[in-house]
Amino acid sequence: MPPIARNKSGHQVYLESDVKWIFLIRCMRDTDMPIAKIKQYVSLLVRDGGESIPQKRDILREHSKFLTRRIRIFQNRQELIEKKIEFYGGHYD
Repeated sequence: MPPIARNKSGHQVYLESDVKWIFLIRCMRDTDMPIAKIKQYVSLLVRDGGESIPQKRDILREHSKFLTRRIRIFQNRQELIEKKIEFYGGHYD
């Protein structure tokens, strides 16, 4: 991530672009993207002049496929849990 600007008192001053960086990185971590991949992606963004678009796209596609597999796994597990709830005669909202 690019460095955050500081004011005269030394406190960090976050611009909207800084918040977007933080949100993007948080999104990637929240979805279990490895830190090494996040660093690779961010370094491509920071130094980019447009030539790294295929690399950035590949990183995001790979992670999207990973998320699709994880979502399917969780959906299957949720179905099993819902069947157990039905088995025990319970209803939920």
